[in-house]
Amino acid sequence: KRQELPRVSEEPNGGQLVQLAGAPAMHVHASQCPFPDSFQPSYDHTQHSPLPWLAFGITGACLVIAAFVATAPEWIYIGPICIVLVTLIGFCFSSLRVVDEADSLVARFGAIPLFRKRIAYSDIASAVATQICVIDGWGIHWTPLRGWTYNVWGFGCVLLQLNNGNKLRIGSDEPSELAAFLQKRIGRNPDIGTAYEKGEADVD
Repeated sequence: KRQELPRVSEEPNGGQLVQLAGAPAMHVHASQCPFPDSFQPSYDHTQHSPLPWLAFGITGACLVIAAFVATAPEWIYIGPICIVLVTLIGFCFSSLRVVDEADSLVARFGAIPLFRKRIAYSDIASAVATQICVIDGWGIHWTPLRGWTYNVWGFGCVLLQLNNGNKLRIGSDEPSELAAFLQKRIGRNPDIGTAYEKGEADVD
């Protein structure tokens, strides 16, 4: 007897409706879909940064100057090591991809996926488009009373207030769109006038 395959249909929330022959249909949450390859993210945006190229240029200029000025033979070894390190760091922070992954939002840095942050939607209390301060800067770092910042370029970001009271800032060149998606995803209406659109420097 030929084994019948289950019938699978997509649902608007990213889940699946699975039905076997002669059995009632089962609603499966997106995070538990038996066919994950069919999942399409509702949000996927990549922001690129010119910082790696600036770092390459500055490092190259310094090495050229050092080659003419320095007389120590150690520069023969120090130069290539510096180039390798700067190249590695540059590829790690050349971009920031923010993507929806069913039950969580994931921020991935660069072409070399060494650094990333996953935030479950169930852990997010609110999301507001705003602007980071100079002290927040670029890269990955923690600031007292302000929480973690994940940013590659610019000052636009989305401030996440987590259920545990912590704050987290995700840099973006389209903060209003990201905030609207998150508000919809966590079941809240997007703010009509966000802090970013009002020109406020920060939201605490």
